[in-house]
Amino acid sequence: MCVCYQLNLPMKDIAKAFKAKPLKILWDPKEKMYPGYEAPVVMLDPANGERVLKLMTWGMPFYDFIKKKMHNHHLFNAKSETITEKKTFKTHFQKDRVLVPVSPAFLEPKHIGAKYAQQWAIGLKPKKPFAFAGIWGKWTLTIEDQKTLDKKFAANPNYEPKKKEFDLYSVITTTPNPLVAKIHDRMPVILDPKNYDAWLDLKIDNTSILKSLLKSFPAEKMQAKLFEDRNNK
Repeated sequence: MCVCYQLNLPMKDIAKAFKAKPLKILWDPKEKMYPGYEAPVVMLDPANGERVLKLMTWGMPFYDFIKKKMHNHHLFNAKSETITEKKTFKTHFQKDRVLVPVSPAFLEPKHIGAKYAQQWAIGLKPKKPFAFAGIWGKWTLTIEDQKTLDKKFAANPNYEPKKKEFDLYSVITTTPNPLVAKIHDRMPVILDPKNYDAWLDLKIDNTSILKSLLKSFPAEKMQAKLFEDRNNK
């Protein structure tokens, strides 16, 4: 599972690292990225096939049929082993793929005793930007929280919730390499840069070829250090 990563780069440096056209917006580098946050991802411009950055929100929605409620940004990870079996992910895996820029690390808690006591920063060796394998899609979601909706429905059963269209992405995860396995039982799929073009090329829709890219990144090319939260000092 991946629920937090860093993107400590200005927009121009993200674009340079991934050879993409930058977004003309103000981007505040993030010490911690969580589901529900907006972040730039890399995709191909369908008009010319060039890499471009696009701002999307992390986490696809999940509808609870038992409680009859939509949970926004709940599906922030997609398991590589079952990605072609899950209805929410299957089509996007074949047609809507992105690179999710990370710098310098993703953060995972290590279970110690009955509590998650230590947070580890896991990145490449030497330290440099890298990318998760991601998928994305468009959803129209309510922008009011459930507590507000409950009150308004109680007052007016015919109330129409306020809605907005979102571009949402999820990070694909896989089994951990030996380094990450000491900390967590899953890890995000880190793509080798030589496979960026293949992952982004939507002409490639062969499931076997795509799934062959979804493997654990070599442990010997990675490093893990205890995370020091500078915002809490």
